[in-house]
Amino acid sequence: DVIEIANTFHLNDFIFYSFIRVITDRSRLEGNKENLIKAISSFSYLLNEQQMWDILQKSLEFDDSTFILLVDKFKALLGSEDNFINFLNNQNTYGQTLLMFACQFDRAESAKYLLNCKVNKDIKDFDNKNCLSYCNKNSVVSKIISDELENKKIARSKANLEAAQNQHAEELKNKDISERKKFEQEKAKLKETGLSDWLVLFKVVNQNLDFKKFVSMNDFKNCKDDINAVDEQGYTIAHLIAESKDEMFESENDHVFEFVISQPGFDFEKVSGEEDTSILHCACMNNRTEIAKIILVKYPELINKKTKKQETALHLAVVKGSFK
Repeated sequence: DVIEIANTFHLNDFIFYSFIRVITDRSRLEGNKENLIKAISSFSYLLNEQQMWDILQKSLEFDDSTFILLVDKFKALLGSEDNFINFLNNQNTYGQTLLMFACQFDRAESAKYLLNCKVNKDIKDFDNKNCLSYCNKNSVVSKIISDELENKKIARSKANLEAAQNQHAEELKNKDISERKKFEQEKAKLKETGLSDWLVLFKVVNQNLDFKKFVSMNDFKNCKDDINAVDEQGYTIAHLIAESKDEMFESENDHVFEFVISQPGFDFEKVSGEEDTSILHCACMNNRTEIAKIILVKYPELINKKTKKQETALHLAVVKGSFK
């Protein structure tokens, strides 16, 4: 009779209060749940959102299955997924949400259902209490909510870490772009002075070690000009590498050095500077043991080569403390 009257007169308030009466009367609901669901299917479109929300809140006082059935029926009336989630997150005049009521009445399945719907677990009522505050201590729902909040905390931490890593990566990328631009500018300036490509590569890194990441072995392989070209002090690329620090290039200095002295036309006897130092002199003065070994294997005759002061490489090694 209720269904027929409501269908005839569209009495949404009558339908609403009829639903509430049935839901809150356990004996009536237990024997008529199937009829209730049929009625909801037929007449729920007559209810406004507030009435639907109140019905759901009341259903949590009875059992999980009624609540979940009702939510599924109402979901189709709410349009988009966003509208549905916003509806589930609605608060009553005390700021309470459906999740809070599920916690209060220890409705574990309802709480799981709401959490699966991605409801907001962080909402607080007007007394500043969240859903966990509504749980009975050591209850099933309490554990479910605690685990969910902990998972969210972990997920938030991961998200923050990922965001920080992405930001750091972006900052490094921008820094790298800026440094690359400066590197190219410095190379161009050095090239304008008339230096060979070999010497430009060395000197641009020598001026700023941060630039070494931009210089690879391929850059040296692309050098086509005179391997014996000298700088303003009379040093070739081989002399400069022989006396330089190990961390000058991303590739080990000795690897770069081996490549340099293997170039066609390389003059191993060429001396440099005011003292007429050979590449072996340079290596021994600066404790460049590995490079000295390479030179002695390939050019053993340099062991007796002397500077203007008549010093051999051995003399300089001893004076400079390069005992290896």
